[in-house]
Amino acid sequence: MVRSAVREDARRVAAFVNHRAPGGFLGAAAYDADGYEVFGVRDEVRPVVEADSFDALIENARGVQRNVFSADDAGEILGTPEATTLSFADLLVVQLPVSRTEAVLIALDPSVGSKFTEFVDSCREQLESGE
Repeated sequence: MVRSAVREDARRVAAFVNHRAPGGFLGAAAYDADGYEVFGVRDEVRPVVEADSFDALIENARGVQRNVFSADDAGEILGTPEATTLSFADLLVVQLPVSRTEAVLIALDPSVGSKFTEFVDSCREQLESGE
């Protein structure tokens, strides 16, 4: 189980995304170094979440986050990592780091990718608002 603050971050961002892109929101997850929780998963992606391979997908996200933060360690030229986007043929994933080991994942229909930078910025604002 993830920290309650990260769980609440994930719920808040998931609600925002579902409101902002109701047809494109497929689900959300929050993870830390030890576990993960899934929120608001739509029926069509539930088999992915319930598959044995989902643990490997979360571990892959952790690896991406470690790599992104190791680039941050190289110097301040890049600034602090704010989001990572993974684009698949049938899925767009936005990874929003909360800390070096915690993050919120948002799964979207790829059609949501239009005006993507604006969308990621809005998600970050929701994550950082703490409301």
